[in-house]
Amino acid sequence: MEDVGKIACITGDEKKEITAENSLIGRINTLALGQRIETAQLGNVDSDENKEIKEKTEQKYPKSGKRSNIEVDGSSQNKENVVIETSNAILEEEQATLKVIVTQATEYFLDPESIYSLKSNVRGLAVIINNEEFTLDNRYPTRNGSQVDVKNLSDLFNQMGFEVIVQTNMKRNETIKFLIDFSSNPAHDSADMMIFCMATHGPERSKLMSSDCLELDIETDILRRFNNENCPSLRGKPKFFIFQACQGQEADHGVPKRGSQTDNNNFGKTGAEGPPGSALKDPAWEDM
Repeated sequence: MEDVGKIACITGDEKKEITAENSLIGRINTLALGQRIETAQLGNVDSDENKEIKEKTEQKYPKSGKRSNIEVDGSSQNKENVVIETSNAILEEEQATLKVIVTQATEYFLDPESIYSLKSNVRGLAVIINNEEFTLDNRYPTRNGSQVDVKNLSDLFNQMGFEVIVQTNMKRNETIKFLIDFSSNPAHDSADMMIFCMATHGPERSKLMSSDCLELDIETDILRRFNNENCPSLRGKPKFFIFQACQGQEADHGVPKRGSQTDNNNFGKTGAEGPPGSALKDPAWEDM
């Protein structure tokens, strides 16, 4: 079977011809992303490959739980109808997970006296708080796919020498108690650094949402817990914070793009969504 082929994908009354790469299973996965595939017709597949395809698809998408339910039926015209019922969120999560590989440095490229020392056996603790589901789900919808960020960040921090702690769907009082306990963790004494990540909804600037839909103030409730008064164990050590959240409901209409819109360097870059009919733009707030 060729590595690159064409698949006739029937979605409702509309028929599209799509070119996909990699194996047949890879093509099916690619088609499943972004839309629900009702029926796909695959031509010129012999009977031996029918069995192999069915085995591979059933292994990857078993007929239970959230995984896909895939049936393969051969026809007299040596074609098969592949009926795929799948959760787009699951497929997108599998496709979006990065393969993170960190190469250890062997020497300093700057004057070691002018940078923080990161030589401890365990670099430090890295916390990831991921609020995915919320009590007021009509106002704050489920953040589908957020586990992808958790997986990617965990792989990165682990390979960088950090001990990773993951918390999910924390209420406001649970978050405050966790921050107090974490800032006084004795592991900070022998560590050279600390990382704190929180991914959630953001109702307005400098505010984060707990899973029970109560606000957390970034400075008062989080950053202050790690100053020299409340967290002396990390005094003189870098404290790195990542907040993945919207900062209110106001739309970012963007700024004019730099360079030509046909410039190859800008190809595929997502600009901010401006008013209907407006030219493609860059976000006004980025790289911060």
